[in-house]
Amino acid sequence: MARDLMHIAADDPDATVSVLAPARAVGRSDNFEIYWADLHMHTLGSRGELAVVREDGTRECLLRVDDWKFEWQETFFLKNPVTLGPGDSLYLECHWDNTAGHQYIANGERLPVQDVWWGDGSRDEMCLGNFLVVQR
Repeated sequence: MARDLMHIAADDPDATVSVLAPARAVGRSDNFEIYWADLHMHTLGSRGELAVVREDGTRECLLRVDDWKFEWQETFFLKNPVTLGPGDSLYLECHWDNTAGHQYIANGERLPVQDVWWGDGSRDEMCLGNFLVVQR
């Protein structure tokens, strides 16, 4: 269950989750092209990145947000498609700031710091990376 995989402790200024998924998880083709990417976190998100990690270990950034805002949940079209080869992987990294000054404000008041897990609510968090991947 996702809740068990993602725990953000109270007062942690830089909780981090990262995932590396091999191209073979996308499908059985030799090559794919990536056309867009989007990142999804909630209000504690602080920064994140989506990238392709090449077979030789080099990383090609597709989307990087250094100062995450909840409103950044949108799709970003790449200027040119990026090839995903059979030995490559997709990479997702999310960071959260769960300190007092970064808490959700409800009814004009900043809510208290608490431990946070994966969930759908605004007081929960997520770390999602979406890609439009097309078989070549």
